Amino acid sequence: QEASHLYSHQGNYIGTWQRIDIPLFIDAEYCLLLDADTIVHKFFDLSDFGLDITPGIAFSNEMFEEDTRPSNAGVALLNVPKFRQTYNDFKSFFREHADEEKYFIGGPSGQAAYLDFYKGYNNEDASLVQHLDTTFNVKPYYKLKKNFDKRK
Repeated sequence: QEASHLYSHQGNYIGTWQRIDIPLFIDAEYCLLLDADTIVHKFFDLSDFGLDITPGIAFSNEMFEEDTRPSNAGVALLNVPKFRQTYNDFKSFFREHADEEKYFIGGPSGQAAYLDFYKGYNNEDASLVQHLDTTFNVKPYYKLKKNFDKRK
């Protein structure tokens, strides 16, 4: 299996973990995290996320346009109070993985740690991890006109 590009350079790897400290510095209900190569196409606000806005994290996907499984933290909506509430538990979770050299199930590095942690954090409430609508992370290789027309 080919290693993720996140492991190709130390800066790539460290960058995936920088979102950990968001609850220490952001005093807001939600934070939209965008990778540096993300282009915002048009104005949007909190109401564009809808009434079922995530109580935890919402990740988009990367490869497959119609895949609604959250998998990519490059465009992520984060519930900051939930991040703050779970901050110490999350740090313990990923440190345990590092100490025991365990891989994350959800993929490489930080985004997988978030997916694994929040999917298992509260077994009674799987809604802590949601899919962020494709229109917030339209890729140039996507083919559906409806996604390009509604892209944010």
